[in-house]
Amino acid sequence: GGGPARLDGVAVDASARLRHVRHREGAWSEVSIPDPGSAMRLDARRPALLATAPGQLEVVAVATDGRLQHVRRVDGSWQSLRPVPMRGAAPVPPLRDPALAQSGSKLLLLFVDQGARLFGIAFDLETGYWGAMQQLASQGVRGALATAACGDGRVDVAYVSRAHGSIVHQTVSATLDPFRPDEGAAGLSAWTWSLVSGVTPADDPTLACSGHQRVEMLVAGGDQQLFHNHFSPAAGQVDGRRYSMGWQGWQPVGLPLVRSGVSPFVRVGTPVAAAVSSMGRVHVLGAGWPGRHAAADPRSMFDNSFSAQQWGRAPWATVQWRGWDAIVGPAIVGRPALALSDRHAD
Repeated sequence: GGGPARLDGVAVDASARLRHVRHREGAWSEVSIPDPGSAMRLDARRPALLATAPGQLEVVAVATDGRLQHVRRVDGSWQSLRPVPMRGAAPVPPLRDPALAQSGSKLLLLFVDQGARLFGIAFDLETGYWGAMQQLASQGVRGALATAACGDGRVDVAYVSRAHGSIVHQTVSATLDPFRPDEGAAGLSAWTWSLVSGVTPADDPTLACSGHQRVEMLVAGGDQQLFHNHFSPAAGQVDGRRYSMGWQGWQPVGLPLVRSGVSPFVRVGTPVAAAVSSMGRVHVLGAGWPGRHAAADPRSMFDNSFSAQQWGRAPWATVQWRGWDAIVGPAIVGRPALALSDRHAD
């Protein structure tokens, strides 16, 4: 259908518990998640969230012991937290900043260890088994990873390089073979990296796939203003302007072309979360920046959207961000995550 998108977001609250909010019929509301008890508390860093089917969510979060926990929402119900098995390569805890993407029947989980090394592991959505952990070639990861699956089994990865201080872009893929108990297969491959220059990142980048090999990248610059870059898989021309294949350059995410009410100027205090509807609209969820001296204070959330499907197809004056809207809901201390739980909404 062509109705409004159904969105789901998760974040860790001040009590170290996972919170779930969802957008239905034009409004946000909170959904209760069972409390795992005092023995299991989560770190405030952003959890990884991915919708793999209508009503089905996968979440990976870092526990306060520095190890990864996996929880699934299946058929409308949250299951229990379970540890991600650490067989294969030997990452050094505390682990941090997990990121998820889907490649065929595999859930690809990437994360960083204490030594800023990049690791990956895949979960078979059909058999329910994890593969083995594998260290991937990288330029050293300064902050958190961003991932997006954009077709042909390829997963795009972006992060700030510890060696260069700029954003690195590279691709990873997972094997198509099914996983079985105690098999020990990893089946991950990483390709050549490249730098995406033009903005000095103040925080970690965010990636979203808006079409076949069409990637959207977002990052906060030095003044905490959000910037956007679009990757085009081919060259073309529209509205008298030619563009080339690859990254198209950074543009600020500011006020919309036509304002329908008050749209505040928002400086983002954490990396934004993004999800894309079946119509190619990029939805962004971010937390406001309270200032350098109040970085640990609870913050309000804001959302924005952009019709990426029009990029390279419609007159450039119409390809604009809608503008920021404040969300009525819980204040958060961690990083928000966002997923589109029903790409064909009623």
